[in-house]
Amino acid sequence: MKLSDEVQAKKVFTAEELSMRRQEMARRRRNLSEKRNEEVKMETINKLLKKQAPKVNKKAAAAAAAAAAAGGEATPQDSGPKASPVFVRWVSSKNGTRVSVPTEMLEGPVGKVFRTEKDAVRAKRMVDEVA
Repeated sequence: MKLSDEVQAKKVFTAEELSMRRQEMARRRRNLSEKRNEEVKMETINKLLKKQAPKVNKKAAAAAAAAAAAGGEATPQDSGPKASPVFVRWVSSKNGTRVSVPTEMLEGPVGKVFRTEKDAVRAKRMVDEVA
């Protein structure tokens, strides 16, 4: 089949036809926009209604429940992960210097170094504090 070599002229629409086409296109755009807005609205509603993830993990919730069942209130220190017994925490601030030592370390032979005078009397001191 051979196509005709004639130049095809554009179809000329009357003013009434152009007006109807414009109205139809505007209606389609409006419907599409409303549909899109409705979908966004439904997504938002579903997102808000969906069960939200808990803020604490299962171990912390179980520990809090066990502490509550034991009769004591759970403190923030109880719910957190326990520090390794081989590490020491050193804090230097404008209020002074603090060394935090795990109780496991205090109970061992190294604990003599960290005990206060109330805990153990030191035989020899390099520096005596004068008040």
